[in-house]
Amino acid sequence: MRILLVNHEFTMSGASVNLLKIADHLVRSGHQCSVLPARSGAGPIEAEYVRRGIPILAEAVFKDFDVAICNTIRTGIVVCIAAPHTRTIWWIREAESGLEYLMQRAPVVRAFRDAGVIVVQHEHQRDSVYRSFLYTRDPATVHVVPNGFRIARDGPAIPKTHPIRVVAVGTLYEVKRQGDLIRAIASLNRPEIECVFIGSISEVGEEEQRIARAAPDQFRFLGELPHEETLAWMRSSDICCLPSRSESHANTLFEAALTGNALIATDLPTHRGIWLHGENALLHPIGDVAALASAIAELVDDPPLRRRLADAAAKTAMAFTDERFFANVDRVVAAACA
Repeated sequence: MRILLVNHEFTMSGASVNLLKIADHLVRSGHQCSVLPARSGAGPIEAEYVRRGIPILAEAVFKDFDVAICNTIRTGIVVCIAAPHTRTIWWIREAESGLEYLMQRAPVVRAFRDAGVIVVQHEHQRDSVYRSFLYTRDPATVHVVPNGFRIARDGPAIPKTHPIRVVAVGTLYEVKRQGDLIRAIASLNRPEIECVFIGSISEVGEEEQRIARAAPDQFRFLGELPHEETLAWMRSSDICCLPSRSESHANTLFEAALTGNALIATDLPTHRGIWLHGENALLHPIGDVAALASAIAELVDDPPLRRRLADAAAKTAMAFTDERFFANVDRVVAAACA
């Protein structure tokens, strides 16, 4: 089949990485793929499509494709434009933050009616976040597809410069709440902790900037990195923190677990049933800097607990395989074409 992949942007985000993985699978399966960026602007993922020989289009004639896979809530308008001309799959990768986006862009809501198939990563998105937009649809056209992973624990690692390395992966902006992590680590006054941020910098608060500037040896901002380099940093880290206020099925936690990290995350509905406090992660309320600091200190001071949680997190993440993910991708494409 001829398949058009509509990507929201070419940044090294989890959503873009996941769509590239889908592209690889579809090409291996014999399909012809092209990619259309919904938003102009270069980024590191663009080079990955070029390297694979997957054409990048400046514009698309939708009727020339058998299926269009539109990636993230931000391609909803493209869904509406493409739907009269081809089969459409809308792969929504946001939870509450996506709902906020919809509330500011009413025309995007039409995509819930127009999309042939809608995909989310967690039942919470389907049954709670987007319930009011999905209730009129045939339930068979809404699919829950968790992400999949195949990551080697052993591999390249970046040498540590401090006894404890904490890593945070994701675009630095308000939804991810990395500022909470900066303030939590600063409050501990523990110079043996290094905190590494990987991701493009969109927004960092003035207080957090001041804290980071005052301790450049403790807080490192690496910007966007190739995926393999990000994994190399993860392999050398002890703790991964994700203090977001909204996630769907965060790649960061699974990748960090598979590379040997103990996990600290916010107690989000989309984490429940996967990440369990005290069993395979430490969870804290959104925005509770004191609780986040306490969790970091607990893991730093208790290496056996850190190892136990890291081992349990890895075991959990191993259940989310690429094989299961690709089987679900095939199921979704088949459903769109039925």
